[in-house]
Amino acid sequence: MNKYIDFFEELLIEDDWSYQKNTDGDRCYLSAHCRGKNTQKVLILEANPPSSVIMCFVYSCLNVPQIYHASVAELVCRINHRLRVGNFDFDFTDGEVRFRHAFDIEDGELTQAMVSTMRDNALITSDNYYPAFMAIMYGNKTAQEALAMVDTSNAEQQEEAPPNAVDIDASSIDDTTSIVH
Repeated sequence: MNKYIDFFEELLIEDDWSYQKNTDGDRCYLSAHCRGKNTQKVLILEANPPSSVIMCFVYSCLNVPQIYHASVAELVCRINHRLRVGNFDFDFTDGEVRFRHAFDIEDGELTQAMVSTMRDNALITSDNYYPAFMAIMYGNKTAQEALAMVDTSNAEQQEEAPPNAVDIDASSIDDTTSIVH
C-alpha cells in the first residue's frame, strides 16, 4: 500500500480529473492527460516508499531534434536559474524535456493544498515556457531571444487574466500516446 499514491488519487477524484494508475516494478505513479493554453501535457504524480519524496512531472510531448540540443540546454539553464520551485530537465539522449517538482515530506504531513499547489505550479510553469522551446526549434530564435519573447507574452497575458493550470479536462485528450519512460 502506498499512502501517498492513495492521497494523490483522492485529490484527483475530488478535482474531477481522469487518470490512470501505473506500476512498473517498484515504481508506482498516476498519469493524467490535460491541455493548457499552449500544449497538451501529461501529468505524473509519483511516490515510492520507503522514500518520503513525492514527485510531480509534466511532459509536454516535446522531443528536441539533436541540432537544437545546445540551444535548448541553454534555455533550460536560463529558465531554471529564475525559477523558485521546480525545474526543467533535458535528456540529451532522446531530446525529451520535462518539468519536475518534488519535495521530501519526511516527518511531515501531506496536505491537499501542498499537492494541488505542486501540481498546478508544475502545469502552469511548463505551459508558460513551452513557446520558448518552440521558438528555438521552429522560429530560429536563440535561447535568450526565445526567453525574452515568452516573458513579453506571459506579461501581456497576466494583465488580462490569471493563469489556469488546465483549460480542458484530461478526458478530452486522446491518450493513445505514451510519454512516460
